[in-house]
Amino acid sequence: MRQRGPFPRVTICVLTYGDYLRLAKRAVESIRQNCQRGDYRLVVGANAACGETLDYLEGLQKSGEIDRLIVSPANLGKCPMMRRILAGIRNEFIWWFDDDSYIREPTALGQWLEFASAAPESTVIWGQSAHCDNHPSFTRLDDVLGFVRSQTTMFSWAKPYARTAGSWPISAPLVSR
Repeated sequence: MRQRGPFPRVTICVLTYGDYLRLAKRAVESIRQNCQRGDYRLVVGANAACGETLDYLEGLQKSGEIDRLIVSPANLGKCPMMRRILAGIRNEFIWWFDDDSYIREPTALGQWLEFASAAPESTVIWGQSAHCDNHPSFTRLDDVLGFVRSQTTMFSWAKPYARTAGSWPISAPLVSR
């Protein structure tokens, strides 16, 4: 049975990088504009973000729009920052966004949750295109999140996930065993 609790069913994760305030704003504001705030937690990782981006993200965290902000002054790279972002997430689903991904439809979260909820708990990757560099062991894992969090190079994402109707980003149902 899928986990239920006092938290929203999904944590939306956004990874930002560098001197790209416009991309960070587009990704985060698309979530804020198209998703009901009580329906998700928002975790943002900022890899070597410029001062303007940090000011924007820290302002949103202070106002409660970002639940957790992870800042690295140096570029850790995608996978190490992903592990930091994913650490401690206990929601049923994770919806991943790079800073060049965004939501265009106010129904996207509800539709995505409907599709993800209908999937068996063994579904780990949900999306139009995703790649795992360890196919044989990945599909037979008892501890999926442990595996994902331990990988040095885990996924290469195809774009655009949240831009096209019918194209859904990654979800990772938490499996309690």
